[in-house]
Amino acid sequence: MKKIYGLIIGLFFLTMNTLQAQINVEITYPAQQSGQYNYYGVKVTIDQALDRDITVNGYVYDDGSPNTNHPFSLTITQGSQTAETEWNFYQTCPACGAAASLSTISATYAGAAVVFDIQANMLKFNNIGDVSAVLNQLDVDHETYNANYESQYPNLTADQLDAMDEQNNFDQFKPFKDFERLFSGFYSKRAEVENIEIAWLANNFTGADPDETDLTFDDALNTIFNGSNSFKIGNSVYQLTASGMYIDGVLNEDVGTIALKAYDFGSNSLANTNYSIFSFAPIYNGPSYSFMPYGFEESLVTPCKSNKRKDAEPEFDNGNKRVKYKVSITSVAFRSGVGGKVVYYKKKNGNWKNARTDMAVSCAGTVYNGNCATSFQFSDRKPDTGYKKRNRISTRRHSEDVIPTNNNIWKAFSNQIGMSFDLSGLVTGNLALTF
Repeated sequence: MKKIYGLIIGLFFLTMNTLQAQINVEITYPAQQSGQYNYYGVKVTIDQALDRDITVNGYVYDDGSPNTNHPFSLTITQGSQTAETEWNFYQTCPACGAAASLSTISATYAGAAVVFDIQANMLKFNNIGDVSAVLNQLDVDHETYNANYESQYPNLTADQLDAMDEQNNFDQFKPFKDFERLFSGFYSKRAEVENIEIAWLANNFTGADPDETDLTFDDALNTIFNGSNSFKIGNSVYQLTASGMYIDGVLNEDVGTIALKAYDFGSNSLANTNYSIFSFAPIYNGPSYSFMPYGFEESLVTPCKSNKRKDAEPEFDNGNKRVKYKVSITSVAFRSGVGGKVVYYKKKNGNWKNARTDMAVSCAGTVYNGNCATSFQFSDRKPDTGYKKRNRISTRRHSEDVIPTNNNIWKAFSNQIGMSFDLSGLVTGNLALTF
């Protein structure tokens, strides 16, 4: 016989609302209790088998008297859906019932231990290296999954591949969701942004814009962030806000950002030089959008900053198509990043949807360290040549495995980083990161 308590039913509904994997915890007990004690066991069940082991931790206690005196730890092995203790795991008085609650779920991903704190809705990592390993693997898994799928249909046009996606119920975000599903009830920033985008499209681009809540334009990073852009390394809470990265409530990102750069109007003056990011020059039949001023005369003194982003989203083809493109620089606890991203939408049967097309994106410019003194130039393109049939594509350059200091935080001056995109035959454009 089994008994499921209201607390656990509440947890079940939480996982339903976030569209993540569902987990139940149950109290088990013999058909008949006898003697001077009652005995109870604990059983945990997930709604679908996973591709790796997960360990579920929690507490069992007298019904109505929750406490942490009697912990349990159960491992649901790869391919299984349940795990349980012995029937007499918990002993209590003959008139007492029992209840249980969950505290954490842990799994190993990319060789790193990741723990989900259920009450805080926050992932915890042991060290910076583990965070980087997870993020790198998420990026690799996502690209590999999409590339392998697309390679099955090399001769389809973008429109035909869109139709095949619907037929196959293809989900480009599956690798990210598979990671999130390891931690039942975890609601990531990535999932939040995706759900906002779905509603935004359904409402004809009215209401909340997904980019208003997305501080990074980085799907892997958003996958480990919770809804408040937070996670833990050891016992410290890291939270990214529009102001920068906070570590245990203390702003950490902005070291060195008060540095100012006065441009020299000598022979090597930036103000006398037309600065241009990497730009596509295809022959195409469509509009081109440019939001990039190419000179610096208007800015004699510019603050050097990190965690900045910018986007634009013009419509074209008589309002039946839209492109959203973005550029950003971030520094978050363990790695800095700079990149560009483009997303394509079009109307189908009167409704807006993500749509595939032949696309490429680049990001280029100059990045500085935290003191705004040392710099390097970069230029990235995805794919390296040609195009990919995607509905979104991004390029991202990272500095990893370091705690941000003046020497390794990535920062930029306004107007010195930009992105370009090309939707082959449809539209091209570029965008400067200005602030």
